Amino acid sequence: MSLYFDITCMLRNRFVTGIQRVVREVTACLTRTRNDVVLLGEDEDNGCFYTVSPDDLREWLGDWTKEIDRSRRLLIGAIGTGDIFMDIDSCWSAPWTRDVLYPELKRNGVTIGTMVYDIFPVSHPHLVDESNILRFLPYLAGVLEYSDFLVVNTQATKDRVEALIRKENGRERPIRVMPLGSSFKDVVNAGEETAVSPEVREAAKGDYLLMVGTLEPRKNHALLLDAVDRGLKNEKVRLIIAGRRGWRTDALYDRMTNHPLFGKQIFYFDHASDADIRWLYQHAFAMAYPSFAEGFGLPLVEAMHFGCPVFCSDIPEFRETAGDCAAYFDPNDAAALVSLTRDMLAHPAKMQALREKVRAYRPVSWEEASGTLSGILDGVLSGRAVPPMPELDSPIEQLFIISARADDIADTVPYFDRYMPWLKRLLIMCPRSAREEIAARVHTGMQMDFLHDEEVIDKADIPKDHSTRNFRLRCEAMRSSRLDDVFIMADDDNRPIVPVESSFFRRDGRFNVFRWQEDIRDHREAANSPTSFDRSMRVTAAFLEAQGLPRRMYASHAPQVIVRRVFLEAMAAYPEALTQPLQEWDFYANFAMNRYGDHFRSLPYETMNWPALPTDCRVSILPERYTFENFYRWMYEEGRLFGGLSPVMTENADEENREKIRRRMTLQQDAAVTDRADRELEALYRDLYGADADWALDLRQGLLFTPHSVIGQAGNLRKIDFAAESDGQPHTLHLEGWFATLETDARYFLATIDAELRPDQTVFEWNLHFPPIGIRGHLHLALTVDEELACTAVIPAFSVDRAGGERLEDLLPALTETARPARAASA
Repeated sequence: MSLYFDITCMLRNRFVTGIQRVVREVTACLTRTRNDVVLLGEDEDNGCFYTVSPDDLREWLGDWTKEIDRSRRLLIGAIGTGDIFMDIDSCWSAPWTRDVLYPELKRNGVTIGTMVYDIFPVSHPHLVDESNILRFLPYLAGVLEYSDFLVVNTQATKDRVEALIRKENGRERPIRVMPLGSSFKDVVNAGEETAVSPEVREAAKGDYLLMVGTLEPRKNHALLLDAVDRGLKNEKVRLIIAGRRGWRTDALYDRMTNHPLFGKQIFYFDHASDADIRWLYQHAFAMAYPSFAEGFGLPLVEAMHFGCPVFCSDIPEFRETAGDCAAYFDPNDAAALVSLTRDMLAHPAKMQALREKVRAYRPVSWEEASGTLSGILDGVLSGRAVPPMPELDSPIEQLFIISARADDIADTVPYFDRYMPWLKRLLIMCPRSAREEIAARVHTGMQMDFLHDEEVIDKADIPKDHSTRNFRLRCEAMRSSRLDDVFIMADDDNRPIVPVESSFFRRDGRFNVFRWQEDIRDHREAANSPTSFDRSMRVTAAFLEAQGLPRRMYASHAPQVIVRRVFLEAMAAYPEALTQPLQEWDFYANFAMNRYGDHFRSLPYETMNWPALPTDCRVSILPERYTFENFYRWMYEEGRLFGGLSPVMTENADEENREKIRRRMTLQQDAAVTDRADRELEALYRDLYGADADWALDLRQGLLFTPHSVIGQAGNLRKIDFAAESDGQPHTLHLEGWFATLETDARYFLATIDAELRPDQTVFEWNLHFPPIGIRGHLHLALTVDEELACTAVIPAFSVDRAGGERLEDLLPALTETARPARAASA
């Protein structure tokens, strides 16, 4: 059993990039502390690897002119079951592309781990060299298909990788965070004063901003030159840039070197030594780092390690890496950097406070970072063998429903009898007081039995909150021997509407679980009056994230297959969960996918009417077919979606279900078209104004912040979220408004909002219904707080009448005229 690290790319480079520094430091630490690490180079000429001894590597790192011994060959087939192949290098540029190498390793039973530093070639392709994109894509394909676990350097990178996996409908796998280290022991001795070049000393006379990093579009060096032109030249602040030239830098290099202040106030060093860099950090007024995107931000850590204050881009990775030890600015706004620098120059106490925070900063050492990776690898080694799943051979014959509503369960069970006849037994969990009525009302071909709430929880201990009660009851029910090893669990309003075979839930040696959102954090709760379900989603998301579990949302309002032992294992692993309002479906399925990923399969849900109406909320998955119905009785009322159809089982159920499927699918398709058009309008707004259309209410100052203009589709409902800045007090809100057209005197009044705003509430919502025809005009708003008029606003408004052939480009002249600075309105 060995841990194999491919260091080919580091061996091929004759310079130290951020990633090569990681490889160098981590492999050095791990080979000192573990005896199971094998370092590899790729011998593409002979179709094999060669092993690199730690001693050879240390010699080579001290003198790059030395040749690495390539005689100790290792065939790919020699890496097999029990071994881990860990990629921590920039392996997208390795000779063997990972979409070719990884399948070979998987055929040998190897566990594959990959360190993902960033996914810029797919998330920010405009900032990446085309050649890198071409190399990165087969690497990424191999990673998404074959890697068993991933390691990332920040939570922000983890979030982006998880989003990509969800977008590609990829396989879930553990993703662990390993912050990068910053010992820099290799430059400490070299940093003596005598080792610093005279050119560097001369450039560093006076206050200067320092930028360390390869010249490339992503690093945004151009903003630094803009800042000089926009005001830094008047402050006599120098700019020193240190870093080798990268791709697409000709225009930047020409602008810099031909600048009238080059060599006077602007300086560039393309081959600065480690001693130079250390000295520059230690004497800089601040490091300026305007990068558009980063995986971690190692130069920030380097700067703070040497006591240098940091002015950097306000991006998630930098916030995570530097916290309050840095000052942040918009990487698209050179004036923001100028203003920040002037402010720090004018207020030495403020700058000193930042320096004190930097002095107190304790970076992660490479030993600590390597120890984190070592712990991750140990965890993989201990849990690498997927536990057996004997339940794959157990029959699925039992239906388990929790309900106290005799009418609902009596109307639902016949659908299981008709469309899932292979179910033989029905176990109903209900209060003891409800048993008699349910037993009298429910007629089924299944053998019916009861489990009372009071049998699993003392009546006095049954939670009052709906979600907490349901979760606790289902968990405690798992301890009952009356449940089979494998069973189908459902709510009393989950109805199959087409024939469903048992293979729907178990196929090809895996249990199928069905998700309805890719990330539980995407759930949009009712902000003004959150339900118990909304609150449980919030708690469940926090719980899953805290435990390092996947966060997919399996509350799909449909029957799900449950392996009782796995549910009990989840309860044993997280006993604290039983007192929280968690969603049982998400708790169980995410644990099962994480612990038994080879035995479970996550599939898109197939439930109609969840959400009840497609316009209720945006979801990340649209069902391609409907197998189940989330039953709402009101949908069968006259004039509603299923008006004229029966809400209960009839002999014509097959025909009626086909009609329901047709109506609902038509509604979903129409809603999808509307949603796409709405997204186009949102993108149009961003193109015009360079930002999203944000709404906000500041109760502390009585200000209502609105977008520059309002753009929507005629007759469409737009759900608006107001970001609320609270003054710490509860308030009643009343919001009303109307559209007024320019061409006529017509007014279209909107539904009003009456909301109770809690002191801790950060968002309240409003349904903005656009007029039924295309208009050009204004939206008038009046906001009353605690029965007193607080804010009014008049906003240019446009609605597109697609039925009338209105085109988006027709709006451009009028919209362009409305572009102006962001506005705040107050009484």
